[in-house]
Amino acid sequence: MNQLLTLIDTDSELQSEEKNEALEQVIILVAAAQNPLDEEMRRSAKTAIRILKAVIAELPTNNLLLQECKQLLPAIARVFD
Repeated sequence: MNQLLTLIDTDSELQSEEKNEALEQVIILVAAAQNPLDEEMRRSAKTAIRILKAVIAELPTNNLLLQECKQLLPAIARVFD
């Protein structure tokens, strides 16, 4: 999660509003990871992942954040399945 926070924070192609939204979603994922079996936390995590995917969807294909999210988000999602 730290890697994801750093990538979002340093990405120059995200607008500040998108960056803030993405950072908020990672914070939700961190909180949900503390109790991944709780149904409310699982729903929150799945919503956060969908929002993160939407935020990065418009980034260019060579963007580092986009590339890393393609690897990290599916792995994170498996924790909440």
